[in-house]
Amino acid sequence: MGLPQIDIIFIQKAVTAVKRSQRGSTVVIIEDDTQEKAGVDLYKFSRDITNKKYTEENVTILKRCFLVEVNKLYVLHVPTGTSWEDTSKLLDKVKYNYACTTKAEWQTELTSYTLQRNKMSKGKKYVAFVWNVTVADNRNIINVKNASVHEADTDKDVPMLEYLPRLTSVLANLPMNRSCTYYVYLKI
Repeated sequence: MGLPQIDIIFIQKAVTAVKRSQRGSTVVIIEDDTQEKAGVDLYKFSRDITNKKYTEENVTILKRCFLVEVNKLYVLHVPTGTSWEDTSKLLDKVKYNYACTTKAEWQTELTSYTLQRNKMSKGKKYVAFVWNVTVADNRNIINVKNASVHEADTDKDVPMLEYLPRLTSVLANLPMNRSCTYYVYLKI
């Protein structure tokens, strides 16, 4: 008598799986001296990111994340000179799917951190989107080698470190029935 109820729940979960797969969360680790202390901010809308909290350059980088439908964007901001150990302690407290950093020196550290965190995690796996890392042989590490991305609408080359947050937010919010191959990066 309990089987029809189990079937109904299973069918409902299968139907909503595609929609639920679009609700990933992204962590972007940036170095910014606008705020005195390191911390984590959560954003669901582009308009909430202001110059009061970040430099103009970082505002531009973070607003690129919202050129796709973003569920949650966590911004882990640290002052200049903060060590990776202090940053990773903040990162431990955040629930996310994908992470990236705009700091070139921390690409290898984020890779190692993600591999270690996934090794300790029993179920949930985290993904790091990194740039130009020499050893990234793992399915949870996405390593990009391009030096820059050309934005057609502005006709400028954007350094890859500044474009990583947008790529990371695209993958975090891509439904399971869609591939990132041939994904068109439009400006809304």
